[in-house]
Amino acid sequence: MILKAEFVKAKTIFLNQRERISTGSGRLDALIAGIEQGTIYLFYGDQEPLTRLMQFLAVENIRKTSAPTLIITTIDYHDGLVLDVYDLAYTAVQLSLDTEYALKNIYVINVFNRRQATALRDILKLVEEKGIRLVIVWGLTRLFSYEHYPVLIKFLSLLKELQSQSAVVIFSEGLKKGTPLKPAGPIFLRHFPNVIVYLRKSKRFKKLVRAYLVKHPYRRQEVADIFLDFHGLMDW
Repeated sequence: MILKAEFVKAKTIFLNQRERISTGSGRLDALIAGIEQGTIYLFYGDQEPLTRLMQFLAVENIRKTSAPTLIITTIDYHDGLVLDVYDLAYTAVQLSLDTEYALKNIYVINVFNRRQATALRDILKLVEEKGIRLVIVWGLTRLFSYEHYPVLIKFLSLLKELQSQSAVVIFSEGLKKGTPLKPAGPIFLRHFPNVIVYLRKSKRFKKLVRAYLVKHPYRRQEVADIFLDFHGLMDW
């Protein structure tokens, strides 16, 4: 059997990678070289800075590229709020965007079980048809326990197919027990992204967040101090 293969010119990938989206913090941008197309990111750690960053990126992508954002949530609605639309609208106001325009350009797919996670082939078509430039996966490790890791591999392979068209940003709250600089989940989850960042909120100073660059294809592992803002992360 001959499998159909798709080829992308190196020049196309290079041109796509030139446009970067800011994280809202110049220090974090300098640490990871911004958010660029063709790259897969994993941010993990404390919930509050992850939530603020996710909301900012979702709206900033629309402001910077004039292209839609796709958010895939893997959080069961029985566990609480899946996505705070009010905070997304507030972030749009802070970035001088019309709230209706911003929210119309944020597509949301809710994945409540593992069967749905492996049946998302339509997202490839959606990303292409709508010209989506940023795909956010929110709460990845909540859905998959150890015995379901083969399903997680299939889900990640779907995300990999989006890499040539969009930046893919994964958010995970969990930490591996005993090793705080490693995300929860199987070891292949740490090999999958191109860039991994651990965000830890200070226990002493409520607005201080320390960002650890855990993995990057061409940058050294360094640390940056950033701060929580109402609509994202910022430099003091």
